[in-house]
Order: sequence, then C-alpha cells, then structure tokens
Amino acid sequence: MAMAANVTPGILGFAVIAALGFVLYLLLKNMNQRISRLRFEEREQAERSEASDKADTGPERG
Repeated sequence: MAMAANVTPGILGFAVIAALGFVLYLLLKNMNQRISRLRFEEREQAERSEASDKADTGPERG
C-alpha cells in the first residue's frame, strides 16, 4: 500500500493537460469567429430587408 502513494502524473500528465488546454483555446477562438461572422450576416440580411421594405412602401402611381 505504501507504494501507491508515490504515484504522480509526472511530465506526461502535464503534457496531456497542457495539450487539452491549448486545443480548448483554439476551439473557443474558432467558435467566437464563426459566431461573430453569423451575427454580421444576420445584420446584413436585416438591413437588406429593411431597405427593400422602404422601397416597397413608396407612393403608388395610379
């Protein structure tokens, strides 16, 4: 039983945790870019629909 207390994660454990942290950082960075791009496209589409609505509500010729 005394030997089990001497087991540590060591350098391999540190490397695995560091790699997971780095991959998580890259994943969050990519997700943030995609979300901001999606918001920009939605805003652009809303502006286009507002512009077409304004053009449609002009005076009618009779």
